[in-house]
Amino acid sequence: MEPDYDFDTMTNIGASYNLTCTKLGKILKQVGLRDDDKPSKPTAKAFDIGMVKQRFDLNGHYCWAWHVAKTCKLLEHLGHTRKTASSTDQSNECRG
Repeated sequence: MEPDYDFDTMTNIGASYNLTCTKLGKILKQVGLRDDDKPSKPTAKAFDIGMVKQRFDLNGHYCWAWHVAKTCKLLEHLGHTRKTASSTDQSNECRG
């Protein structure tokens, strides 16, 4: 299976903004892209607008992967700033 570089985990996307996956999850919840369940899951809206998709890891377990460019655009619209390339491993930089 070929990797899908358009989608990544909340952990990796959040790292580019000094956000933990928990903080990013709360932000996504505030804008209606994650629900209030425990554990929180992406909303139908998030799937409908192409913000998230389900993907499987090498062990066959599923997780939700978020569209990198769309999530970065949302974070920047909300006032979050990416870390500079000199302060982070570029492999965690958002692409888009």
